[in-house]
Amino acid sequence: MSNIAGGAPTDLLKPTPPDNAWTLTLPADPNAPIPLFHTGDTGKFVKAIVLHREGLLGKRFLGATAYVTAQEILSTFKKLYPEAGKAARYFQIPEEMFRAFMKSQGAPDHVISELYENLMLFQEFGYYGGESLDETHKLVDEPLTGWEEYAQNIAEGFKVLK
Repeated sequence: MSNIAGGAPTDLLKPTPPDNAWTLTLPADPNAPIPLFHTGDTGKFVKAIVLHREGLLGKRFLGATAYVTAQEILSTFKKLYPEAGKAARYFQIPEEMFRAFMKSQGAPDHVISELYENLMLFQEFGYYGGESLDETHKLVDEPLTGWEEYAQNIAEGFKVLK
């Protein structure tokens, strides 16, 4: 979630020229499911792993709160911040433009390729292969932070809207 609106210049949802409309930018289709995770919930996941160690050995433990599409991310943003959200949009950035932007940020080619391929997993195969998060969530005994809560109360990039 912090990559969406953490307050960094490389945030995925931020005001963009020429009109400064809030724009969510990714190379994947806007309806591709994205697993969201608030880093503040890391301890909740680690605790679940430690408490259920024996039952988890050899199994996957999926560190995500929910699968959300870019369209859903924007819908929540528009609901929470109607003035800023009225012109909010999604931009599916072409691969060449994505690579050029990342290069301008100083990222080496191998990192750019790795990041691009990971982002395209959303669209092509589903992150975690589309596997349900239910089994992981059954083991976590504390509430996880959802996108709406994060966007409303935690997101550094949205503090200017409050």
